[in-house]
Amino acid sequence: MENTKPQSRTLKIVAAVSAAVLIILILLSKTIYTYNLPVVTATIPFRGTLKKTEKTAGVVTYDKTAEIYAEVSGKIKEVLVREGDTVTALAPIFELDFEGADTALEKQISALEADHKKRMDELLVTREKLNIDIIRIEANTENINRKIEELLTQTFKTPEVSDFEIGQAQKEIAQAEEDLAGTLALYEAGAVSKNEMDTAQRNITQLKDNLENLLKTRQDNLNKAQEDINELEKSRQAQLAEYNFQLESYEHELAAKRLDITASALQESSFVRDYETQMADLTDRLKVYENSSQVLAPDNCVVLELLVNLGQHIDVNQNLASFGLTSGYIIECDLPLGNNFTAAGDKVKLSNSSRTVTGEVIKITPEASSKKVTVSVPAEGTSAGETFELTFEKESEQTYTLVPNGAVNRDADGYFLSLIERRDGILGKEFVTSAIKVYIGDSDSQNTVITDGLTFYEPVALLSDKVFLPGQTVKLKNESDFFEN
Repeated sequence: MENTKPQSRTLKIVAAVSAAVLIILILLSKTIYTYNLPVVTATIPFRGTLKKTEKTAGVVTYDKTAEIYAEVSGKIKEVLVREGDTVTALAPIFELDFEGADTALEKQISALEADHKKRMDELLVTREKLNIDIIRIEANTENINRKIEELLTQTFKTPEVSDFEIGQAQKEIAQAEEDLAGTLALYEAGAVSKNEMDTAQRNITQLKDNLENLLKTRQDNLNKAQEDINELEKSRQAQLAEYNFQLESYEHELAAKRLDITASALQESSFVRDYETQMADLTDRLKVYENSSQVLAPDNCVVLELLVNLGQHIDVNQNLASFGLTSGYIIECDLPLGNNFTAAGDKVKLSNSSRTVTGEVIKITPEASSKKVTVSVPAEGTSAGETFELTFEKESEQTYTLVPNGAVNRDADGYFLSLIERRDGILGKEFVTSAIKVYIGDSDSQNTVITDGLTFYEPVALLSDKVFLPGQTVKLKNESDFFEN
């Protein structure tokens, strides 16, 4: 019994030592096994927004510049400012000498007025003559019409033997025939002589001759009168034709005179229009001279450059000076073509050693190798030539599935993430990687958008001290961030 107890105690000691050695060996084996493994720091995909930042520098310039041009020719009589001077709107910059050009314009105006008056007077005389001619023609027409009316009412009377005279002659013949019958009876009775009888017969013959003469005379008169009437009518018709011809001539002449009056009125209107146009032009040009004795600043501004000198002759439309308008300032700077987040209306942080202000993007112009960005600068306290560092920042309005930029890998097939999984190994828990193909979207300076390929939120490799391949066992540096012991 005494020997059994020491042996049992020896066996327990040996067993304990063996177990301890085994544990030490296991630990040493695991340490040796993991010694050369890549040490990986993991991260996990998350939902978030992109925050993009771009920095550059720029120099303040004037938002707007202006130039002044000579409206008239002349000579620089006096220069009233210097380059770099700040001037207010309408402040005098130059005084001009027009070298007699304004006086020449005044003479042209006087000559134009005199010529216009002469033309108007000549037209007035012409119209008065035309009106007198019209009155004369109208009077002549009235006179001809009166003569025509007289001709048309004229009648022709023929001289003729009256019926009374013929009746008297016939009565005398009848009485003589009655007396002859009585005388014949007395002659046959022997109461009268043959002489008396013959006398009575001769008396009757004489009376009949007288009657025949009266009838012949009347017929001759009628024939002659008809001939006279025909001649008079012919003469009247000829006169009427002449009068109508004169009326037609007067009508044409009157129409011509009235056309001349209309043409005179049109000519007067044309003269007046030409006169008014030329006078307005000369007057406006003279006003330009009157208003241009001094060249004035276009606005509140700074004189950038004087382009003419004292005593220099200048021509119309010659550039005299340039100005920077102090109403606003800008910075023009370049951003990379790949910058697709900066847009018009974005706020920009402007800073230098003395102050920090906020500007605004007002224009972006793509160029061959960059984007030209114009940023407005607050006017208060700003001066041209001031230098600023510009910081463009923007956070996306939409949330995305993101991973840090370092977690995204690329091979010939595209982009992938290295998924880290824990499994049971011979020496205990171990970590193995596998490639997960993904599709990416936009990115900022820290994170990249994963648009497709991720259906989980498990650890992926972010950093590694060695290169490893998918399926390779790694040592996870921040294991406690994702797995429980």
